[in-house]
Amino acid sequence: MLRDIVAAGARRLGRKAFKELVPQFWGFIETRPYMRAREALAGALLEAGRLDEAAAEYAEMLTLNENDNQGVRYELLPVLLAQSRLDEARALMERYQDDCGWSVVFAWGRVLERFLSGDEAAATRALAVARKQNRHMEAYLKGSRKLPANLPGSYTPGSREEALCYADVLMTAWKAQPEALAWLSRQAPRSVKSGDRKKRADGLDNPGQH
Repeated sequence: MLRDIVAAGARRLGRKAFKELVPQFWGFIETRPYMRAREALAGALLEAGRLDEAAAEYAEMLTLNENDNQGVRYELLPVLLAQSRLDEARALMERYQDDCGWSVVFAWGRVLERFLSGDEAAATRALAVARKQNRHMEAYLKGSRKLPANLPGSYTPGSREEALCYADVLMTAWKAQPEALAWLSRQAPRSVKSGDRKKRADGLDNPGQH
């Protein structure tokens, strides 16, 4: 059904749109229903475990709209890593290199990419960066914390809400690479600095007390 909807949307837009509006497809209001339908199709393929097809849809969406207003790159990177398509994963991280500094998907994706590349030292360094970017994600990847039934509708970088929004797709990548997940499980937890301990002792680290 979703494929039929996407095909119908493409026919309605016409060939001219796919020639003249690329690579800023999202910038034109008439293209947005089509792009939303295509994102839904890619998500359904991902949920069904059809990773090759999902990756192809996400990649084509980035070709149509390089600014990626929908954030499909955050779905594509874990899919590529799950399939060990490392050259493509590296190219995507290079294409959106600024994301490595603030996105939980790219920070934790970098850890997995470095490990799968056989550079454990670099993976360890990337892990330190990822823990700093979002310390909440590790517990979900290791399975020590479960996802709630309802996910948040918004988040800020580094927050627990960000981890919740992307834990599922990142878990797809890490669970597909059991050696990497076993390595992550062996890594010592991030040390707590004295200042952090004092904050917790004062109750300042508890959002419910703000």
